[in-house]
Amino acid sequence: MPAKTHGGTGTRLYRIWTNMKARCYRKTAKEFENYGGRGIAVCDEWRNDFVAFRDWSFENGYEDNLTIDRIDNSLGYSPKNCRWITNDEQQCNKRVNVNYTCFGKTQCLAEWSKETGIGYKTLQGRIKSGVPLEVALTKEVQKTNLVDLSGKRFSRLVVISLAHTKHGAHWICKCDCGNETIVRGYALTSGATKSCGCLQKENAKNMGKIGGKSASEKARQTIILQMDDNLSVLQSFHGFVEASENTGICKSCIVRSANSNFRLRAGGYYWSKEGVSH
Repeated sequence: MPAKTHGGTGTRLYRIWTNMKARCYRKTAKEFENYGGRGIAVCDEWRNDFVAFRDWSFENGYEDNLTIDRIDNSLGYSPKNCRWITNDEQQCNKRVNVNYTCFGKTQCLAEWSKETGIGYKTLQGRIKSGVPLEVALTKEVQKTNLVDLSGKRFSRLVVISLAHTKHGAHWICKCDCGNETIVRGYALTSGATKSCGCLQKENAKNMGKIGGKSASEKARQTIILQMDDNLSVLQSFHGFVEASENTGICKSCIVRSANSNFRLRAGGYYWSKEGVSH
């Protein structure tokens, strides 16, 4: 008779089981450094027995909208240290998550946002700008005499909401590249800030472009001439790099010779850029 199978291959629960083992034991896994690299392991009961893991899951509240979570992030995966929770709850249990204590209670920012009704990004922006925690969690953003920029576009930035008004109105913006950033209102309306910083990087990258062609492309189009003592042309090359690669002569030496107005030789030859009279 054929061997019996668990019939779970391809299910969401089976994928969770295989991914759990992968991040603990497969060194090429994307998250191995934060799991197996830290000594996090899967208990013997689950590691080689999907059925045992599946049975525990169904007996402990598994649903398709829940994720597996380790109660103590310093310990591995086992029945005593795991539970099924929502993704929002898991975000608050991450090892790198920051908890905030206020009014005698300690919670992550997502929980404070849910409790106060103040947007997560708004709270994050207030705290980053130095607003005291008790003020950030309770005070409504002062909008008196404030022009609402929400939803408006300024170059690559679209305003999401007001972050805070300390030292002027600061707005949470989403850039066309996908990044979010906080920008002072005046910088938006005056055009001083047009992106999260990606536009400046692109401009810097394009600074070497001349007439639609990069400096390297232009260099390759320069014809370099190799000449004998009588200044008769022996060979021509497209740029100094090609000249060096084909003759084995140091490129910087060829450059110096070409710029010396026929006073210096390189590799026993004179060099010149095409069009230079001699």
